[in-house]
Amino acid sequence: MLTIDGMAIKASLTFNAKSDSFFGFPSDGISRKIERNKTTRLATEAVVALVQGVAPLEAYRWTDPEQNDAPKKVNRRPKRFKQAVGYILGHHTVGSEVQKKFVSNLARALRLRGLYPVGLVLDQCSTNIKMVKESGATADHPVGRFGNSDLAIFYDNPHLLKNTKSMLMKYNAVLNGKVASFSHVVKLYELDCNTIPRLVPRLSEKCVYPAPFRAMNVAQAVRTMSGSTADGIEYHVDEGNLPLSALHTAQILRFFDQIFDTFNSKDGGNSVKVIFDME
Repeated sequence: MLTIDGMAIKASLTFNAKSDSFFGFPSDGISRKIERNKTTRLATEAVVALVQGVAPLEAYRWTDPEQNDAPKKVNRRPKRFKQAVGYILGHHTVGSEVQKKFVSNLARALRLRGLYPVGLVLDQCSTNIKMVKESGATADHPVGRFGNSDLAIFYDNPHLLKNTKSMLMKYNAVLNGKVASFSHVVKLYELDCNTIPRLVPRLSEKCVYPAPFRAMNVAQAVRTMSGSTADGIEYHVDEGNLPLSALHTAQILRFFDQIFDTFNSKDGGNSVKVIFDME
C-alpha cells in the first residue's frame, strides 16, 4: 500500500561542497544535467511517500533485479513492514501532473523489487483530488491508473472523519435518502452534560462548540462521530427527548464510526467490523 502526504517546509537554500550542488530548489526527483532554478522560487512543500505491507511478507534478502539475482529466503518470521521510499519538493504545490508521475515511478520501482502496490492512501487536498481525477478514478470505480499499475484510491480515515464532521456542522448530510443534522448532536450534549452519570462522557463542549482553528481536530471528530454518540441519540429518541428523525443522524454517525474502526484495524480477523446496511 502506497501512502503520500504533503507538509510545509521552511524555504532555504544551502550548498553542499562535497556534492558541489545546491539544495532547496523544487525537485521532481529526476536528475538533470542542467537545472533551471531561480533563487526567488524555493521549495516550500514536500510530498513524502511511504510503502506499507497489508499482509505479512516472507523474509527475503533482496538483491539487485538488474543483475538477475533471485531473492534469497532467510530464516526470519514473516512480518509487516513500513518504509519511507521517496519525496519530491515543490514551490507552494508540486502540481497534480508531477505528483502523478512521482506515484507512477514509485509503483514501477516497487514492482521491479517484487512488491506489488494495490492501493494509494492520501488526503483530500485539491492537488490530490485533481490527480485522482486525472488517473481515471471515479466514485463508482475508485481505481486509478498510474503508469502500468492500477491502484485503488483510499482517502485516509482521519482526514475523512474530521472533514465529514466539519461539513456536518455546516450542512445536513444525506446518505441513501436519510438526512442527518448536527443539531441532534448539539441537543444530545445539552441533555447529557448535566446528567450524572453521563451517557456520552467523551462528548465534550469542545466537540460540539469547537474553538477557532480546532474544528479539524481528529480527536474531537472521533469522539463526536462515534458509536457512543449514536447510542446516546437513540436512547433520548426512545425517551421522547429527541425527534424520530434523529435516528437517521445516529445511523450515519455509526456508519462513519464503523468505517473508522475498520480502516484502523491491524488485522483481518475479528477486529474488522462489518459495516451495516444503510438501506
